Amino acid sequence: MRVFDLASIALRKGGSFYGINFTPYVEYAFQYDDGEIMRRIAEMNVAYALGKADLPGGYLQKDLGPFGITLKQLIQRTDIADDDGTFIYMDAPTVEGLLEKWSMTRNVRGLETDLRLVEGFYFSPDRITAFNKFVSGEKALHNRENYLFRLQKV
Repeated sequence: MRVFDLASIALRKGGSFYGINFTPYVEYAFQYDDGEIMRRIAEMNVAYALGKADLPGGYLQKDLGPFGITLKQLIQRTDIADDDGTFIYMDAPTVEGLLEKWSMTRNVRGLETDLRLVEGFYFSPDRITAFNKFVSGEKALHNRENYLFRLQKV
């Protein structure tokens, strides 16, 4: 959430901050159990956006994440690089929830909430789509591999 503070300080009124999330391990999660883990993560992200969860479901870290285990442990894939033990699947509810929590901290600090989410979309570049099962099949969350959002200072 500190990046929101930085954007608030650095931007002029009307200026934009773009955030992009590339999610390299989503394909593995979908291949492992036909998307069940990703559906659980997405559901928890929605709960986070609604203020019903302390952390987004896509934040997986052994000690702090909502599942209490890393992605590697969750899908039991020993071939997944897991250097720092964390993984985040950022989607629209994750950003909405982060922005809401940031706004609450601004209020506590006596600061104005001057950023608004004005645009967000999911995408999967063609070069990834060609090889990735995540964007095919009826049960997949089609084309929700990467997320781009734009905040604007008001």
